Amino acid sequence: MRELRFFQLEAFVTTADKGSFSSAARALGKAQSAVSTAVMNLEIDLGVTLFDRKGKFPILTEQGTSLLREAREILALGRNMQLKAEGFCQQEEASLTIALEECMPFEIVQSCLHQFAQRFPQVDIHIVTVSMREAEALVNDQQADLGFIVTFPPPAFHKNMMEICHFTAVPVASTDHPLASLEDLTHQDLYPYRQVLYHNKCGEKESDEQIVGGQVWYVDSCLVAKRLTLAGLGWSYLPDFMVEKPIREKRLAPLSIIGETNSVIPVIMAWNADAPLGPAARYLVDLFLHHPATSGPKPQP
Repeated sequence: MRELRFFQLEAFVTTADKGSFSSAARALGKAQSAVSTAVMNLEIDLGVTLFDRKGKFPILTEQGTSLLREAREILALGRNMQLKAEGFCQQEEASLTIALEECMPFEIVQSCLHQFAQRFPQVDIHIVTVSMREAEALVNDQQADLGFIVTFPPPAFHKNMMEICHFTAVPVASTDHPLASLEDLTHQDLYPYRQVLYHNKCGEKESDEQIVGGQVWYVDSCLVAKRLTLAGLGWSYLPDFMVEKPIREKRLAPLSIIGETNSVIPVIMAWNADAPLGPAARYLVDLFLHHPATSGPKPQP
């Protein structure tokens, strides 16, 4: 068997898709004779007949139908290789790593990545889900290209940081929890009941203002805190976008605490100031900065 040529596969697949050699030739911008010859040479190289040519239009044989899928896959891999090579010539990154803290509103991430994938389909994305305060460390250590920091109080701002959005932390308990039936709660009312507190893995001491319950269960996952709260194992402060649906479904109840307003938690995007962003990373940063749901000034990274 002789080695296959890229154009032979293109001619084969396009003829199968268009239904005739003439239509395939128009789609490929080639002469009909060039397309039909390429398919014929492919048949010779493979040792099989791909099309039945007895009628007015070529019809895929059983062998041709079976090999069509492989031909499509080879073409897709070849085109992806070409795109990556072109990207490397333009100094595009081969991949990007994003450190994402769990409390980041994922709808924004999903929307931006959808646009990014259309512009840079050849760039691989690695998403690392981390707990509170870990994203900044990964960015500083150059283990992540971008990090999304969700913490209160927020870290000291640097030139490589930008607040892109915020949410509020809502005190909630399951609807069958004793606190759910009480109004105008004080910290003294909360003290007898277990608090589920989302915190970082590093074991840093929490500030006193975060701890209200007499007993505290510490978790490094917002999702775990939510599940424990839904199970009635404690009350907690959770992001508003995480509790909207269970509150609407009457599975969680917001707690009214005297003298408290819901804390506004910023979501901060960070990149390493010592590692210049490539074109793909700059494009992704720009998508986040200009997303309709984001807030704040729009600097150039």
